[in-house]
Amino acid sequence: MTDGTAFVLPAKRVRGDTLRERLTETVYERVLPARYLRRGPDGDVVETPEGLFERVAAAVADAERAMVPTPRDGSGGSTSR
Repeated sequence: MTDGTAFVLPAKRVRGDTLRERLTETVYERVLPARYLRRGPDGDVVETPEGLFERVAAAVADAERAMVPTPRDGSGGSTSR
């Protein structure tokens, strides 16, 4: 920072059995619902934070599968349509 004070990041949460335990209350209760959780036609949140992480993980896995060479033909996923 320009005034000579150090900028200190909050401690990273790496312990906890549940997603709620690993995220801050602000992120779990405010940020995810306001920005990232799916909403229904009426505007109400229809997805849980856990559902969000499952949805994103599935999308990443699908993209990775599309790029991994298949044993049959040795080619990777198609980049053109």
